[in-house]
Amino acid sequence: MPGTYQHSFTDEGITALAEGCPELKAVDLGRSPCITDAGVAKLARSCSGLIDLRLSHARITDTGLRKLGKHAKSLRTLMLVGSGRVGNRGISAIARGCNALQHLVVDYTHDVIEEGMKDLATYCPRLRLLHISTSDAGVAHLKSCYQLKELVVTEGCELSDEGLGQLVKNCTSLQTLGLTDCPDITDKGINMLTNLRDLRKLLLSGCCDGVSAEGICSLRVHVPQLDIDTSNLEVDSDSMPNPTHPIARRQQGSSHSKYSKQSSRSKTSTRSTHKTKHESAPVIIVA
Repeated sequence: MPGTYQHSFTDEGITALAEGCPELKAVDLGRSPCITDAGVAKLARSCSGLIDLRLSHARITDTGLRKLGKHAKSLRTLMLVGSGRVGNRGISAIARGCNALQHLVVDYTHDVIEEGMKDLATYCPRLRLLHISTSDAGVAHLKSCYQLKELVVTEGCELSDEGLGQLVKNCTSLQTLGLTDCPDITDKGINMLTNLRDLRKLLLSGCCDGVSAEGICSLRVHVPQLDIDTSNLEVDSDSMPNPTHPIARRQQGSSHSKYSKQSSRSKTSTRSTHKTKHESAPVIIVA
């Protein structure tokens, strides 16, 4: 039976859990700052049938992902929120070892994921949801991910109009697209999204100062069924249109704060103190 706990798990706790419940299928430990590679390695070895693993702010590195890729080959969902210690080698290990993977969320990485994207596209053809920091070169590899429905490009990315063009060309089934801190994307790239006929939701957040209010409104006009969320978009109030402009009315409550250039690291530390939509209280499910 699923259980809910109010305290954070440790490596010792997850080891005891794995040894006592080797048939575990899904583990959601919520905010787990005390979990390290050692705990994840034990879970992967003891619970080889694991299909769903969700951790928040755990101290997981590429070493832990290599253990998951080696032992948890049935894994379909992996969500690592706010970790920041994962890179290309870890993503590649997961892709090569967990070919059934469908949902991958790694919102903070210590480098821009490019080679890892190539392996995800090659070894995980059933990938449907991906939240990751990548680049134009990384996005270009997604041409074989025909089932990808949701892509959120997270902080630290190096995505420009060129990469967005590749995305539009290759990921024609995309329904949700999120762009976070993409200053090299302009109205030209946003306009390309009109070619994604299945796109239903666009999320713009952080610094996207190459995108104007006029560009967003033009996209709304050409794709009226598209839900565009700009509530977390950092904007310079000098660039805002007059108060009668549609986007100005939508952002009226938040347009007083001007865009201030912060490093990705400082923004990461600030945001990591708040619970994200992927976080939850610990839940353990035994088949």
